[in-house]
Amino acid sequence: MLVEGPVGEFLACQDFIDEVIVFPRSETVKGLKRGNMARAHKAMGPFLRQLRKRKYDLVVDFHGIAKSALFSMMARGTKKIGFGDMFAKEKSHFFYHNKINGSDKRMHKVERNMLLANYLGYTNSVPKVT
Repeated sequence: MLVEGPVGEFLACQDFIDEVIVFPRSETVKGLKRGNMARAHKAMGPFLRQLRKRKYDLVVDFHGIAKSALFSMMARGTKKIGFGDMFAKEKSHFFYHNKINGSDKRMHKVERNMLLANYLGYTNSVPKVT
């Protein structure tokens, strides 16, 4: 699972997740803002090596933005799934092999993400929060 920030520590403890790859956003942005490309490269190098070291059977992008689509493209995956042009932002849908659309552009984000889950075979409805 590719994440940003401290959520990576939490997810790394979950037994259903094989690997957590953390995007070093803070260090990368600091380097870019200061015009220090060496610092940005130093942060991105290990991240990109970790992202590309495996060949994934499936890459799923639940965000549908240019940054996540770019990372999906960089990941070595046989099949890449994301949102079609109805829900994708910043033309991210150009990076996917399979594009998922819905019937209502105003669909709640949870329901939108469930479209991807349903496409992957999850047949239950949106979980209820109690």
